[in-house]
Amino acid sequence: MKQQQSASSNYFVSPLP
Repeated sequence: MKQQQSASSNYFVSPLP
């Protein structure tokens, strides 16, 4: 469950820039 939060953050930062 902790690893899922890390992936979510990467998804939001990747598409933003």
